[in-house]
Amino acid sequence: MSEYVIPDQNRYNDPYQQRIYDCNIVDSKIYLSRATNMLLKAFGNNIVLDGLDVISLSGVGTPIATVQISSGYLIQDSTLLEIISTTNTLTIDVSLLADTSSGCHLAVFVDYNYLESVADNPAVLRLYHVSANGMSLIPSGFDEERCLTMIALIDFYKSGSNISSISISSQKSRLIQGSEKYVKGYRSSNINIADLISAIIELEGLIGSGGSSGSGGSSGSGGTSGTSGTSGTSGTSGTSGTSGTGGTSGTSGILGTSGTSGTSGTSGTSGVDGSSLQEYTKPDSTTLSPSELYNSVINNYGQTNNIVYTLPAAQAGMNFRVILGTGSDNSLTIQSSASQIYLNGELYTAIVISPTVRSKQIEFSSVQVGSSTWAWSARKSE
Repeated sequence: MSEYVIPDQNRYNDPYQQRIYDCNIVDSKIYLSRATNMLLKAFGNNIVLDGLDVISLSGVGTPIATVQISSGYLIQDSTLLEIISTTNTLTIDVSLLADTSSGCHLAVFVDYNYLESVADNPAVLRLYHVSANGMSLIPSGFDEERCLTMIALIDFYKSGSNISSISISSQKSRLIQGSEKYVKGYRSSNINIADLISAIIELEGLIGSGGSSGSGGSSGSGGTSGTSGTSGTSGTSGTSGTSGTGGTSGTSGILGTSGTSGTSGTSGTSGVDGSSLQEYTKPDSTTLSPSELYNSVINNYGQTNNIVYTLPAAQAGMNFRVILGTGSDNSLTIQSSASQIYLNGELYTAIVISPTVRSKQIEFSSVQVGSSTWAWSARKSE
C-alpha cells in the first residue's frame, strides 16, 4: 500500500529534464525546438486551429478541378504550422477518374513530419483523388505517415470527362488507406482539451446569460425610380439607416455579461425602379430561371443540405441578391457554366459559401463584356 505514486511522465520543460548543449550547435537546435513544440500537446495534435478553409471550387465544364485554400494555423506532428499564403491553389485532372456517384472524392491534406535535422522541411498542401474504398490515391506517392491532417473533403460529379458540379462534401470523415480521417482533425481523440471544453459547457448554468443584442438599425430608404423617356435617368441613392439601440444587461449569475450594442442600420440601396423586390425562397439545389433574376432576392431559408444554385446566361439588366435566411455548417455553391462570374476582380466558375451564416449576402449584376455577351459581377457584403 502506498499513499503516493510517481507516475511515468515528461515535463516540458524543467531544469532537470533539460539536456545541456552548447548554444547554436546541431544538437541544441534539434532538441530545443522539439521540446518546446511538445508544449502544444496541451491543445492536441494533427488538428486545424484556425482557417485553412476552402475559399473557392471551380472547374465546371472542364476536366480540371481547382481548389483554393485560405491561410491558417494547425498543429501537426506536435509542431505549430502557420500557412501564410492567403490563396493556395491546387488542381487535378479528373477526366479519367471516377466521381462521387461511384463513391470517390477529392481530398486536401497537409504533408508534414517533424525531422530531427536542420535541413529545410516545409509543409506541403496536396490534392488527391480518393477511390471508393479509400485504398487508392491519385497522384501516386501518398504518405500516410506525413499526410496526417485532412483539411477538406470534396464531392464532384461529371458529365463525360468534364465536371458538372463540385462542392464541399457533407461527410465529416473518410476512410483513407484503412484509417478514418476526420476533416480538419476534428474528433475528440485529437483534442486534449476536449474535457475542459465539456466542463465549461456543463458549467454554463452557473454563468449569467449574456444580455440581448441591441436591435438593428432601420434600413435606408430605397432610391427613387428613374424618370421615363427614351432612356430614363438613374435613380438616386437611398439614405443611410439609423443606428441600432443598445442591448439590455445580462441576467444574474456568477458572470452576467452586458448586452452588445445594436448594429448601425445599413445604407439604402441605389434606386433601381419604383417597384418592390420580388423574393424567391430556394432551400434546395436548383437552376435559377432568367425571370427570377430581375430586381429580386434569392433566399436559402430552409436549407438542410449542401446545395448548388446554377445561374443561367447573364442578360442585360439582370440584378439580384442571394441572402442567407438560414445559417448552418452546410455549404451553398453558386455556379454558372453559361457565363463568367467575377468576384472582386477575380474570375470564378463557382462561388462557395461555407459555412452559411444568416444575413450574409452576395449581390449579382450583369455586365456587358462583349458586343453581345454579358458576365456576372458579384459583390459580397456582411
